[in-house]
Order: sequence, then C-alpha cells, then structure tokens
Amino acid sequence: MKKFALLTNYQVDEDLSVTHRIEEYINGHGGSCWLPRPLPDGYYDVSDMPDDIDCALTLGGDGTFLNAARRLRSRKTPLFGINLGNLGYLTSAEADDIPECLVELLEDRYRIDERMMLRGKVMHVSGETVTDTALNDIVISRAGALRVVEFRIFVDGDLLSVYDADGIIVSTATGSTGYNLSAGGPVVMPNTSVMVVTPICPHTLQTRSVIVSAGSRVRIAIGRRRKTQNEEAAVTFDGTMSEKMSIIDSVEITRAREKTRILRRPESGFCSIFNNSRM
Repeated sequence: MKKFALLTNYQVDEDLSVTHRIEEYINGHGGSCWLPRPLPDGYYDVSDMPDDIDCALTLGGDGTFLNAARRLRSRKTPLFGINLGNLGYLTSAEADDIPECLVELLEDRYRIDERMMLRGKVMHVSGETVTDTALNDIVISRAGALRVVEFRIFVDGDLLSVYDADGIIVSTATGSTGYNLSAGGPVVMPNTSVMVVTPICPHTLQTRSVIVSAGSRVRIAIGRRRKTQNEEAAVTFDGTMSEKMSIIDSVEITRAREKTRILRRPESGFCSIFNNSRM
C-alpha cells in the first residue's frame, strides 16, 4: 500500500500533531497522503477523495471509524483504525503502535476482514421514506416524554413479538459488542452474517434477544399504547443520523449490499481484542 487517506477526528487530534506525524512518516517512506477538508462537526468531507486511495486511516476512536465506514460505504476502500480516543474496539492499533503498524501497511503485511452492514428504510405513514446504512446497529428508541413505547417486530412478514420498551436494537455481529451488549444481548463472532434483535429496558420479566438470518427482513413498527397521546420515537444509524418516527411508522432492516473492509494487524484477532477490551 502506498496511497493513504488520513481521516482525523479533529476534536481528538485538535492540533493535528498525530496526523502530521503519520503524514511525514508515510511520505518519507515512499508513500503519499490525502487529507480531507474538516467539517464543523469535527469530522471531514470525503466527497473529493481520490479514487486510487489504497487505505483510509481513521484517527480517533470507534465513533470516527463508524463515521468513515458509513461515508465510504460505496467506495470499497479498506479502513485501518488508530485509536486516539477512549474506546477503540473497532480500531486496529493504539497511538503507541503507530510506527510499527505503518511499516506493516507499507509492506503489505495485514489481514482483511469483510463485515456485513445493515440497510434501514424508515417508512412514514405519509408515504415518505428515508434510507441509510450502518455497520454497528440501527436503534429505534423512544423520544419526548419518559414513557415506554410499543414496538411490534416482524421477521419476513410474520409477527415475532410485541415489546413495551425504551427501544429496540438491531445489530450486526460487529455491533454485538456495542449497545447490544450493554442492553444484555449476546456477543457474536464478527464475521458471522446475522442480525441480533435486542429490546432496551422492556417492561416484562421474560425477554431474550433473537438472532435472525442475514437474509431475513426485520420490520419494526410503532404501535399505539395510549388512545389520547401520540407515540414519539426516533431511529438512529450507528448513533449518528437520526429520523423521527410516530404511530404506524416503521423501519425495515435488511442486509446492505455494501460491506466494510477492515484491515487488521497480522497477529490481531477477535479473541485477543475481546479479552483486552475495557468492557
């Protein structure tokens, strides 16, 4: 690999000292770097990223990595995450590892993991639709007043369950170690192609996560618990893009056509990352 994009979370590397150190190292060892224009939200604009980039280095934490995965989903550019933040479960290296991991990338010593993504289509009762993708999870949760919401879950057209809950998480295997795990859901090996459906704080004594095939179609509809009040909810994609929902609105979730290609260091693996994580 010779051509790199440096995708920095500018709120983490404010003075760009780490970014420029990486840029100087790569340029000094026969490679080249492209740096995007920063945006007000602390991230970057990749609309003019060259097509011949070999690898996108994300400099930040898991949020930075997820942001890059969504922004670059149609480019098929492999990602390598360097953790400069507090949580780096998706990243492949820490700040102290930078010189060594750059040598490995420049010498083409790495592993490639392909990870499934989710496609979510929000369908409003008005007929309007909104579509987006996620690498980790799509979350439908209550909004407005602190009241539980009725969520009706369908799998391939059949009613699976009805939950009065704070929300529903639909995660990939990659995202199973995130919000899903915090909500009591199972950890799934990351290369597994499944969807994990986990309720958030359900109002019941017997609730379990459900693992469904990646080829299934999961639809979550907002029900009506109260006759005199409107239900308010919102759907988020990897914790960022958000769309408001109300009664009868629903979200249809399927496997996305796009995949995220993640570069890993030669000796790294899921078990070592899981055992060394701070969870």
